[in-house]
Amino acid sequence: MSDHHRPAMDDDSPDRDGPADQPSASLSENPRPLRYTGDLLESSHLLNLMAPELSVPAAPSGLWPPVEVVQPPRRSRRWIWVHVLLFLLTLASTAAVGARFQRNFVQGRPAWDLGSDLNPFAGLRHHPERILDGLPFALSLLFILSIHELGHMVACWHYNIDASYPYFIPAPTIIGTMGAFIRIKSMFRTRAALFDVGVWGPLAGFAAALPFLVVGLAMSRVTPGIYIDGTVSFDFPPLFHLVNSLFHPGVSQFDIALHPVA
Repeated sequence: MSDHHRPAMDDDSPDRDGPADQPSASLSENPRPLRYTGDLLESSHLLNLMAPELSVPAAPSGLWPPVEVVQPPRRSRRWIWVHVLLFLLTLASTAAVGARFQRNFVQGRPAWDLGSDLNPFAGLRHHPERILDGLPFALSLLFILSIHELGHMVACWHYNIDASYPYFIPAPTIIGTMGAFIRIKSMFRTRAALFDVGVWGPLAGFAAALPFLVVGLAMSRVTPGIYIDGTVSFDFPPLFHLVNSLFHPGVSQFDIALHPVA
């Protein structure tokens, strides 16, 4: 075909084989913006940081449709009663165990006896008022557990990580509970956040337990030969030995009737 039969092209028009300078109307005029949760956008950003080979380069301005960032759906307030109910059940189970601890302490017996203390609720059927004697043990234990979980939660709040309230676990164990936990519902953005959320709980729990350890060992009594066959005893950790040496120097740990708070 000769040159005079070819259509004339404007010098300002873009090359057909090259990239378009203007965005497509179908993309730039999207009437309904896409909706993404914050966690999804955070995951995409983290993927770009950790695996750049999997990320997609940013498109020119205007090529992508508008994006609306929305928060993940929150649970209803009625879920608060689940935490309250578990806390009350754990308070009852630990108070029942604490009542048996207190009774054994008053009678000069070990805190736990395999023969008679397997069911701490047995003696409460005829004397339910005795459960009040276990409140010092129960409240001190739940306070330590609460401060432990609060340490995790404060770290989550500090790093803007979504976390639940503590779930307490009532159980017929030697202390009346299997502890507590919180549910992490969003991702950790940095290693520092992961480390701090993990370590702030034990540090806060240790700080909360130390005063009760000192008070409990101060109220404990020297009772030689208290531990005999059929009783349960545990070796003291180094901190117990240190504090015990201040109140009962030279006394073996197996000759001390521990107060329930200790």
